[in-house]
Amino acid sequence: TAADTWRTDTSFYFRDDGSVLPLEDNETYLYIVITVDSLGHYSMTPYCGSYDTATADLGITDPALVSLPTWSTGDCVTLQIIDSSHCDYDSIYIQQASNPEFTAGLHTYGPYWIHDSVLGNPDDGDCNDWDTLTFQICGLEEAQYYFRVWAVDHFGNVSNYSNVVNTRFDNTPPQPRSVDSIRSLAVCTDQVKIKVCWHKSYDAGIGMGSYQLYRSDTPGDLGELITTIDHNPLTEVYCFEDADPNPGNNFRDNYYTIITVDNFGNQVQGTQIGFREGTPPCPVRIDTVYPEFIDGEMYVVIEWSDTTPPDYGSGGMGNAYRVEHAADSSWLCLGDPDIITIEEPTYSHRLVLPRSIIVGSPHRFFHIATIDAYGNESGYSVPYHYVDSSWVADSMVVHLYHGWNMVGLPILPRSTNYRDVFPSALGALTYTAGAGYSPVDELEIGYGYWIYNPGDMDIMIHGYHIPYVTRVLPVAGYYMVSGITDTTWFDLTPEEALAMGSLIWFNPLSESYELATTLEPGKGYWILVSDSCEYSVPEGMFGRVETEPAWSVELRAGTQQLIIGAGSDALDLAMPPAPPEVVLPALVDGDRRMIRDISADGVWQVEIPERTTLRWNPKEVPAGLMLYAGGGTVDMTAVGQVALEPGIYRIAFEGKSALPQKLDVLAHPNPFNSRVSVNISVPASEDVSVAIYSADGKLVTTLWRGELSAGAHNFIWDGTDDTGGELPGGVYFIKATTGTKSVERSVLFIR
Repeated sequence: TAADTWRTDTSFYFRDDGSVLPLEDNETYLYIVITVDSLGHYSMTPYCGSYDTATADLGITDPALVSLPTWSTGDCVTLQIIDSSHCDYDSIYIQQASNPEFTAGLHTYGPYWIHDSVLGNPDDGDCNDWDTLTFQICGLEEAQYYFRVWAVDHFGNVSNYSNVVNTRFDNTPPQPRSVDSIRSLAVCTDQVKIKVCWHKSYDAGIGMGSYQLYRSDTPGDLGELITTIDHNPLTEVYCFEDADPNPGNNFRDNYYTIITVDNFGNQVQGTQIGFREGTPPCPVRIDTVYPEFIDGEMYVVIEWSDTTPPDYGSGGMGNAYRVEHAADSSWLCLGDPDIITIEEPTYSHRLVLPRSIIVGSPHRFFHIATIDAYGNESGYSVPYHYVDSSWVADSMVVHLYHGWNMVGLPILPRSTNYRDVFPSALGALTYTAGAGYSPVDELEIGYGYWIYNPGDMDIMIHGYHIPYVTRVLPVAGYYMVSGITDTTWFDLTPEEALAMGSLIWFNPLSESYELATTLEPGKGYWILVSDSCEYSVPEGMFGRVETEPAWSVELRAGTQQLIIGAGSDALDLAMPPAPPEVVLPALVDGDRRMIRDISADGVWQVEIPERTTLRWNPKEVPAGLMLYAGGGTVDMTAVGQVALEPGIYRIAFEGKSALPQKLDVLAHPNPFNSRVSVNISVPASEDVSVAIYSADGKLVTTLWRGELSAGAHNFIWDGTDDTGGELPGGVYFIKATTGTKSVERSVLFIR
């Protein structure tokens, strides 16, 4: 209630501080004045003007700041203050500091009346919306700043601090960068591109933005901008290839400058860099390209001259050269390794390449890039057009028969693939000492091969004349060899490595091996060596003269020539490996199979793999020579042939024992893939067991168990066990056992 001052005052004042009735913010209250007299009488009906309403204003909304960019340039910042009070604010305060706690570098601006012009975009007076006020602060240094604001309303209510915003000023350019290296790279004839490289730069402020590369033809002049490359923080080294450099002074008139630019556009220029004195190098001049036969192979030789002046750089000393070539001149400058051949650089002025680079066309185009000691390249030389003369140099006809033919290269063709040399051939095999036959695609001079042809025909081969052949025979054993373009003979170094005195070739007409006294072009031959040696075929060498036996007789087992005679065992001639898929008769002595057996004891053995007729000339047979066959004796001076079943037969002089001297086992063919003929020689009648064992010693099957008369006995094993079941391929052992002795022989079964 009002104070009892009515007797002297004419007006009264009452401040409602909420002590009578607690006030709540934004609530409207009704105030009524009631008069009371001294006796306590009061008026219940207020008169006009004795009541009013008021709304309590006990608080204020907090202002907010719009976030600033992490980095700013210049020295001014503009704060955006959001006023959401709907006309409640009276004034604004702005505070700046150098740390987020606002304990350092503190500076306060204001108060500024809400309608003050210092606040950009001041309050528009519309209390139904929010306002965004702006306030600019200038004169700031390159540092980190933090800002916050607060507001006060008309009743003195003070808001909380706004959110804190911050930014950092950057007015410093990034670190300068200069070109680390420039290198010229050959592009085409007298044309280069220049590769420019530099390391990445750093910026302590906003961060790196880009690199601007300038090129000038005058030192000291910035020149023209040729590229801008954006900075990538993951890239350590940047490189740019200038595809259109200034050609002046052999491309030396190219000077490069890098300007580094940060994300605010602050920039700095690096040091200008150009080529060192005497670079790039000068192109070469190709003098000649020609074919040359070297060590049994045909090659293409390129020779060139360095055109570097003596007073330019090192005068050409230390230069390397990269030769490139293609079948079409328009391909050379494409740089595509799929259609051009790029040779390894050489310091020589001469390069020898295999003739096999000439494919598909007799034309070949060459050009060369010079490379100096610093890795700079010249433009390519003027291309050189070479036409391979091998396309018309020489030719030879080789006749192929139906079936297997033993052949060699009579000349060096432009393609050595057997399908190109012998287009009709269905397959080609080579032989490796100790390993046997294997398919082959590429043919080599000096080597022999088996070629299977579907019919009789002449094959024309074009290529280079082969003047000589040299090849190494690395281990003891059989090798297939051939000669050169001329008919000649061979030589071995050392001579004592020759294990048989003659070469053997395969006659496709008779399908049999025959002795050879010359090396004829286009034919393949067998040679047997006892140690590693060098096989060579020089021009103009004739066949060697052999020592003749005391006497000899030629036998024909079917079509296969076999020779027996009297004399030194040194004149024996071993039987080479049989042609593919062919089994041939042979003279045998233990494990040895021979075409010619010259014996001093007057006893020979002939192995017949299948039913055939053995023929000879009775007039050439010395008196008393007998053939023991089928339990009977054939006087070889009286008849000239005899039909024989598969087996091993003895030839001996009358009065010589025709019986075996020891228990022995022979098997043919070995390896085999369907059946093998097993010959058992028994010196006297006795019980004999003939059995087959697997590689782990298990009995597989028994071919014979019982008495055998003295002589040779033949059995056939078809690769099955005792039950007739087929056995897997592998090594098996044939074992012949008597009461006193046991002999075994291994065979290889190929499925």
